[in-house]
Amino acid sequence: MGLTLKLFNREILALDWDQRQVRAIAAQAGTGRLSVKRMFSESVPQTVSTDDPGAFGVWLRGVLARHGCAGARTLVALPRDRVVLKNLSVPPVPDEELAALVQFQMQKELPFAANEAVIDYTVGEHLGGSEGPAGVNGGAASNGAAANGSPPPVAPAATNTELLVAATRREVVDYYTAVMERAGLTAARIGLRCFCNLRTLRTCLHDDACLLMVDVGPAMTEINVVRKGTLLFSRSASVQAARPDSAHDAPESREFMDRLNLEVLRSVQAARATVSGLEVEGVVVAAPMRMARPIADLLSQRLEVPGRILDPSESIHLPRKQREQAGEFSAVIGLAMGHMDKAQPPFDFLHPHKPVDLNARRRRKKLLVGGAVAAGLLLCIVANAVAYSISEGKVNRKDGELAKLKPKAKAVRDLADQVKAVTARAQPDPEWLTELERLNQMWVAGAEPQPTTAPEDLAAWKELRDFHSGIHVFHVAAVHKDKGEWTITLEGLADNGYVRVKDEKGNMVPMDRVTLLREKLKDLYRVNEVAGRQIPVPDRRSEGRQTRFTIRIIQDQPVKGR
Repeated sequence: MGLTLKLFNREILALDWDQRQVRAIAAQAGTGRLSVKRMFSESVPQTVSTDDPGAFGVWLRGVLARHGCAGARTLVALPRDRVVLKNLSVPPVPDEELAALVQFQMQKELPFAANEAVIDYTVGEHLGGSEGPAGVNGGAASNGAAANGSPPPVAPAATNTELLVAATRREVVDYYTAVMERAGLTAARIGLRCFCNLRTLRTCLHDDACLLMVDVGPAMTEINVVRKGTLLFSRSASVQAARPDSAHDAPESREFMDRLNLEVLRSVQAARATVSGLEVEGVVVAAPMRMARPIADLLSQRLEVPGRILDPSESIHLPRKQREQAGEFSAVIGLAMGHMDKAQPPFDFLHPHKPVDLNARRRRKKLLVGGAVAAGLLLCIVANAVAYSISEGKVNRKDGELAKLKPKAKAVRDLADQVKAVTARAQPDPEWLTELERLNQMWVAGAEPQPTTAPEDLAAWKELRDFHSGIHVFHVAAVHKDKGEWTITLEGLADNGYVRVKDEKGNMVPMDRVTLLREKLKDLYRVNEVAGRQIPVPDRRSEGRQTRFTIRIIQDQPVKGR
């Protein structure tokens, strides 16, 4: 249960401190009206030095534990005297190159080395008003004296980008992070105090007039000039408010009021030198209630403008007993409200704009491209694997179906063979005697052609008769039947290997040995073999030799009725 509450706890802690006092509010993070849960201030003991982050952090841890704020996400306001503010006009460049350009331009503007600085910036139109910063100057106070305002900047070209740049030493940021670490806090943001006051002023006063805001703190006083919600001028001065228990340094003392009046007049003169035609139209004082009214009356009289007291309690939810103290908490209230806005306020020294490493970006781009290619290849592999798996499944299913059909196919083949056998047995056997007679009629033994009356034909006939001899009648040597087919083997003798057959017209045609037997028989039968060999026979006419023929023919259809 405790872990769940911690995960969903969106409470934040806003802190602002100087050498004499710590001011803090604990608020519930969200949008809309700021809901403050706790608001308190603690005086820093003289035995504790705020310059020592270790000792001060340990003391702060105890203070926060007493108020129930230990371990919270923390916002800190960086005082104006720790920051250099500069207006900068730069040519238009892509957003990723703007931080590098600012870093380069600020090298000649800073009173310390650029590599020792933490630099952040904001575009002029993001400061909250219809006009950009006309001249934020004043710098950091030194020994109680504010720096003079720089001359009005030259009006930039319309295409230039107007920036407000803030820079502080890196050791300052390291100091604040070390204090929060020793205090057991989680650092979330280091903002700029003058912009925190600006955020509170914009929330409490919806006024487009040029206002002078004076925030009187225990150790330092910040003086800002604001017009239409835009910060035009800011500086800090070492004018310390009196301790509540100090009688000789009471707010009514002429020495304190004179010092404050002098620093305010200096600031107004510097602002007028920076911003052309600047005229202050009102004074707003943020200070403890016991001194806010006297200061507002004094400055109103000296500047001859209306004087008001800043009262943030009307814009935030506060317990009734703490509403009178809201004025001195202006910076931390603005810090918390700005952090809760959807549009984050300018300047965060914990997370400043940094130059983009183009080489790193190229490497990241290559990695992204490579990752995309690898993802595409992996997707293709997965898709092919899925397709292969589906195809393999189909093949396996077909193989299974084929295995089931094989016994049926064998049964079908066996049935076909049985049908064929039955059909063959049902057919009548050939009449081989008739067929043999038909074969014998094809061959003529000792036949002689009739001589013609022409003498030359008669001489040719005589020569042919002496050359040819008759052929003996064929006889059946073997008959075989296999699966419905009959095979008959015929044998015969021919003198000198010559036979004669009748052609289609009935003429006698001599056939050249046994090789010509196939030509005669192929139209009637499927002839398997026609072979012949000579055998010795005691016969004068054949000179003791005859040719024995063997013919194997297949009769697979009945010959009856030919």
